[in-house]
Amino acid sequence: MKAHDQYLKFVRWEEADQLYVGYCPDLFPWGGVCHGATEEETYHQLCALVAEEVDQLRQECKTLPAATTRPRMTLELAEKRAVGHADQSNFDGAAFLATLKK
Repeated sequence: MKAHDQYLKFVRWEEADQLYVGYCPDLFPWGGVCHGATEEETYHQLCALVAEEVDQLRQECKTLPAATTRPRMTLELAEKRAVGHADQSNFDGAAFLATLKK
């Protein structure tokens, strides 16, 4: 695995800007670092920026930030997010998670 492959990278649509925005929280914690008209274009830009940042840090003999961000939603977290659910005793966590994936 290449060093830059360890970092979570994601692209999402930003309604306000009407563009896709690329994020890599472990390397660029301040927010989105690139944007584009398509997801693919934006993801390619993001991957190039991440690789460039990792190469730059290595050239400067700096320690790479830990790759700690992971896309994860546990059932317990999903249940906590279901605040206001009428009957928690009949809460179907798997069904709730499925709605989040849509």
